[in-house]
Amino acid sequence: MNSQLVTLSYLGAFENGSTAQSGNSSNPLEKHIPVCHPSVWFMCATYVLSLLPLVLGIIANGVLCFQILRARSYRSTTFTCILVLSVSDILSSVSMIAAIVDLNMKFIHTTSISQIFEIVDRNILIVMVTAVLWSNENTVLFALERYYLMKNPIKYARQQTPKRILLKSIISLILTGALNIFVIFLIVQLICKRMDAHCIMPYFGALGTIFWIVTLVLLIVIHRAKIKRLRKTNLASELQVNRTTSRMTKSVYAILIVYFISNGPFLIVDVLKFMEMFCTFSWSANSPLIFNICFFFNSIKFTANPFIYFFCAKTKCTICAYSRKKN
Repeated sequence: MNSQLVTLSYLGAFENGSTAQSGNSSNPLEKHIPVCHPSVWFMCATYVLSLLPLVLGIIANGVLCFQILRARSYRSTTFTCILVLSVSDILSSVSMIAAIVDLNMKFIHTTSISQIFEIVDRNILIVMVTAVLWSNENTVLFALERYYLMKNPIKYARQQTPKRILLKSIISLILTGALNIFVIFLIVQLICKRMDAHCIMPYFGALGTIFWIVTLVLLIVIHRAKIKRLRKTNLASELQVNRTTSRMTKSVYAILIVYFISNGPFLIVDVLKFMEMFCTFSWSANSPLIFNICFFFNSIKFTANPFIYFFCAKTKCTICAYSRKKN
């Protein structure tokens, strides 16, 4: 979630806290050191490990998008959902890599979070936050599509179109980006008068905490509603898609598990950042390793998701196809 910003802020914030406090330099930002300096080898290791799943995710999602486009499967609503999910994951992965590389090229010798945050490219930061939120929003939209398909497959097949799915996703992307830009602008203009970490990060922490909880609850509620619907339906005589519903149920379970594992560690970070808003907690720059580990877990979902999407893509609804041919 948006707590990746915390990780990015800390990727360059650690070597030896006492050095920045020693007063040897009036401007700690002038003391640059390599990200893979021997004294911070663990930072280099977690830095590389964080990039690896992102690169693999880009490749896997790219292959999946290529297969869908080559076969023109995007004419199906299911494949349109998967295509949108893959594109959003690619955008998230690319923006994360850009932000990590941008900051680590400026790896510095200081313990000040505000000074670290000042050197991060603002445009890359906003794009990354928007892309990550958009990816999670598309996950919820995909779960809703699965629920509507099981609730009333004939109505779904007649009314839902790939263009509508694409339009929903584009609208969510525009609204998410506009929200981030607008709120950050208000915070900077009305409260902080400058773009510093102590002012901006509580907003991202609050947004990340609320968004993570709401998204997870929605995924669980949608899944339970679908299961309840399936139990009331005689699938053997009405739909003849026992294997399909079993596959779809397993795919949603997989999405929930991956979503929880990848975003769960960042919930702690988001809550702590939210506490800063009330001046009840202050970050220490001597513990960046835990944030890199959380960031690694978060990036795993971009590698796992393409395989889940491919698993979902094998789902077919016989009655939906029949309804389209009949019309």
